[in-house]
Amino acid sequence: MRQGKSMFALLLLAAALVGGLYLAGGLLLGMADTGETALHWHTWLRYAQVRNLPPFAPFAHTILLAGGLGLGAPLLAWLLALIALFKTRRVSRPRVAGRPRNRAIPEPPRRPSPPGNTSLTRTGTPPGTAATHAFPTQDTPDMSNKAIQVMSATAALALAATATPSRAGDAPASASTTLIRQAREDGLTIAQERYIQSLPKTPGYHWDGYSDKPVKAALGPNTFMFPMNLYDDQIGPDFQGSVALALYWPKLDPLPPGERRTDQFFEKYQDRLIYVAMYYVDKVPIDTLLATIINESPNQKIKQPLDDPSENRSLRIKGDPIYGLTPYYSDLKAITAYFDAKGIPSDRENVVRWADDWYLRYDDDGALKTVITCMTREEPGSVLKDGVLVTPVDVHPGSCEHAFIIPEYSLDIRITYRRAFLKDWRAIEDRVRSLFATYHIANTDDLRKPQP
Repeated sequence: MRQGKSMFALLLLAAALVGGLYLAGGLLLGMADTGETALHWHTWLRYAQVRNLPPFAPFAHTILLAGGLGLGAPLLAWLLALIALFKTRRVSRPRVAGRPRNRAIPEPPRRPSPPGNTSLTRTGTPPGTAATHAFPTQDTPDMSNKAIQVMSATAALALAATATPSRAGDAPASASTTLIRQAREDGLTIAQERYIQSLPKTPGYHWDGYSDKPVKAALGPNTFMFPMNLYDDQIGPDFQGSVALALYWPKLDPLPPGERRTDQFFEKYQDRLIYVAMYYVDKVPIDTLLATIINESPNQKIKQPLDDPSENRSLRIKGDPIYGLTPYYSDLKAITAYFDAKGIPSDRENVVRWADDWYLRYDDDGALKTVITCMTREEPGSVLKDGVLVTPVDVHPGSCEHAFIIPEYSLDIRITYRRAFLKDWRAIEDRVRSLFATYHIANTDDLRKPQP
């Protein structure tokens, strides 16, 4: 009987997990404008894995909240079912003729528990009371009904999650009729249409679909007219004016218009995307900015400890030049010893988190021109095989942040891509530089006309 209950509990747990994943994914699609329309069992898991990447960082908290709510509810229901399932039944004993009403019925004898295992204690059945178990009284809960109720609740959660609207025709009740009609006309989901309408617009603006038409971006006093599909969201600057671009490896081209919003986006491009973030610099001398990354800038406000091997170039392992860069690898043994001395957790996971490798490029005058920080070489990461990015099971793919400056526009550029693409760093940097030169409005005569 106990084995049967255990199997039932495991089946119930599996149902709770599946329902929780669906519910978490449904909540995420409803709470964040991800652009994805189809709900799968692994929707939430995929976003949870990439929540720290720049394009997903703005709604990382939403991803975690959706996971907590979506998985928490079914698992709580499963826990309540588990408690109810293994709860000992209380049976009312019948009165015995001739026995005083207030006289206590003696407890049945107990068998001694096996050594070290008190959970196996059993209560013996006194003679003559076996028949009373066939007639449950008011104190005996109907456990089968409770289990059925919990299973039904878990299934309802899973079904509710799968009911997340995916197209304009399945709009939520909160969506206005006008919004639904406009979404149908534009060929967008309700979430996409709501997002489009929330963007700043000039009078008479109308969404006419994804394209490669020029869209204005202002970075300080500089104006650029990047193609719409070159933007990370394939629309334009966000509501705060921040600009992020996206290319895909190996062509280093923008995605086809509208591809960012298709169901196949993650499968086709997730590992090959190259994200380009940019920041206008006017508060500090831009020529000292890169040195801040390696804690060698004279204008650095926060000085890192000089004895920290993860922050001091002289305490790193200098390697032979590679791809035209000078590597300074993390010394994991030195970082572990430093953490131990400072009382910092020194397990491998925490050490690797801080043990990035530095790849530096200096010009002939000794000025720092490029800084690339990557996941330590001690971790395997993804590899390229015949031009295809391959990530072994249970291995973090590994990423790099590539930093350089464009002084003529006073821009700090930060590019994120897979560590396996490090060999192409120069082509990536040259390509990004050319984008700013090409689409700067002063250099593009045919894009000077006002744009909506």
